[in-house]
Formats: sequence, C-alpha cells, structure tokens
Amino acid sequence: MTQNRIEWIDLAKGIGMLLVMFGHVPIPQDLSKFIYTFHVPLFFFLSGLLFSISKYPSFKTFLNKKFFSLIIPYFGLSIILTIWFFVIGFVGNPDPIGLPTRIIGIVLSIRNVFGTGTLWFISCLFITELIFYIILRRYQHSLVKIIASSAFLSIIGVGIVAFYNKPLVWNIDAALVVIIFFGLGYSIKNIDGLLNKITRPYLLPLYFLLTFVVGMSNNNIDLFSNQYGNYVLFYIAAFSGIGLVLTISKLINKNLILQFVGMNTLLLLLLHTMIFNLLQYLIPFAADLPFIKSALMGCVFVSITVLISTIFVKITNKYLPILVGKNNQINKSVIQKELSQKV
Repeated sequence: MTQNRIEWIDLAKGIGMLLVMFGHVPIPQDLSKFIYTFHVPLFFFLSGLLFSISKYPSFKTFLNKKFFSLIIPYFGLSIILTIWFFVIGFVGNPDPIGLPTRIIGIVLSIRNVFGTGTLWFISCLFITELIFYIILRRYQHSLVKIIASSAFLSIIGVGIVAFYNKPLVWNIDAALVVIIFFGLGYSIKNIDGLLNKITRPYLLPLYFLLTFVVGMSNNNIDLFSNQYGNYVLFYIAAFSGIGLVLTISKLINKNLILQFVGMNTLLLLLLHTMIFNLLQYLIPFAADLPFIKSALMGCVFVSITVLISTIFVKITNKYLPILVGKNNQINKSVIQKELSQKV
C-alpha cells in the first residue's frame, strides 16, 4: 500500500473523529441525528479494514499487543478523566457521579452507568477485536464463514439489547452489535478490487441520499445509550454512511488537519470531552443561547478544541507515547502489503 493509501485511511478516521466532536456540542437536532447514524460504526469498519491476523501468530501475542495498544490507553486515559472531574469539582463544579463510582466505572467499563464517557469505545473495541480474532483463528481461510459468523454474533447482540437493554461489562453487548462492521471491513479488504469499486466518486450522491433518507427515517441512534431504532434501517444507514466517508476520503486525498486528527483519535477522544466540559464550566449559560445551537458555532467549538489539543497531543506523543499505545507500534508493512494487493 502506498503512502497515499495510508493517508486516506487517516483522513477517514479524522472525519470520523470530527463527527464525534460535533455530536457532543450543541448543534441542530437533524444534523446531530445524521451524524449519529454512522460515525461510531465507521470506526469499527476502519479497525476491521486495518486488522491483520498475520501480526498475531498466537493468542498470547494478540493479548500482549492489545494490552499496550488498547488496555493501557483505556486505563491511563480513564484515570486522567477521573482526576479531571475531581479537579473541576474541587474548584466549584461538583462531579455528579462521584469519585468512588468513577473508579468502579473504570474497572467495569459499563457505559451510561458509571461515567466512562467516550472512553467506552476503547474497551468496546478491545472486546470486538478479541471476538473477531477468535473467529479468524477458526475460519481464517473462509471469508463466507467470517462474514456469516460476524452477522450471527450481531444478531445475538441485537437480541441482547432487545430483551435486556442494559449495557454489559466492558460493553460486550455493543461489541456484538457492531462486530459486523468490523468483519465486513476486514473481509472487503480481502476481496480483490472491491474496496476501490465501492468508493468510486459517482457513488457519492447515492451514499449521501441513502444515509440521509434512511437515517432520518429511523429514530435517533446512540450506541452509548443502546438506541438503535429499527435495526434494519440502522445497519443500512450505517453502511451507506461508511461508504460516504470512505469515498470522500479518497477524493480529498490529502489534508494535514484531518490526518492529524485521524492519527491521534485515542487522545482526542479524551481531550475533547475535557475541553467541552471546561467550556461548559466557564460559560454555563452558553448552551441556552440560540446562536450556540448552530452548525457554525459547532465548527467554532470543534476548531478551538482541535487547536488546543495540538499542544497536548505533541507532548503526549513525545513524552508519554505509552498512554496512547504508540510505544508498541506494530509495523504497518503487513497491512500495507495486504491492502496494496487487494484494492
């Protein structure tokens, strides 16, 4: 895979991360609803696209690498977030959840219960990759069985949500629901030329129209709160939204800001929460102002957040790379070779 190919994947991650930020600031409801139809599934698809079993000759190797790339960042960033809310509470904005509950939340990683915030995604991704790794070890040479297994597990996840409708420890329920995105991301990479075919520029209007019409026809989507609406509509809109972002990323080709965001999603996942929280503390009345709830002000909030984050990203990458899983960077040559051969 050429450097250009790496860049467009970083662009897609960058777009996805910006959409996450937009989803957490006061913007028009319809815009928020559109974003939520696909922005989280996008990350699982991209993770599947970049997943290669060749990097993990044994289960022990897999756990070791994921320990450094996901588990340490999850606990490290969670501790920072907990300290942040404690400090904010100390200076006059009490944490509604409380320190003991947050500590329990770090260990159990149950979203929407113990205040794990956006970091639930990291533990959910770990569980998703763990389950998918087990699938691959069994059906490595059969894409049909890989896709079928992923779809079957997604149905199980949907069933859990439908009948229990409460988040499980380490977000196992969400991991099952979204594993089909991860599985298809991995599988599409391994079908000759398919990734190029589904990202042709002429498909862009179709993807947008399908995402908009189907997504807006469904109820509000929020994986964090177990809100999927109609599951058929959810999966259709999510996949078309993924196609939309991938195609746009291919067309953009190069953008330093988006690439920066895409290369630092784990840290930005934490930082944007802290910065938004600080802004709410500094200007508590702002959320009630009509002009704040606009796409333009959303752009302003997100731009300020990215600008402020730049400093902390550079410091972290230089002095604390282990916090974001970068001290154990896996050589990308295996993934590069696979994608260059398949797309």
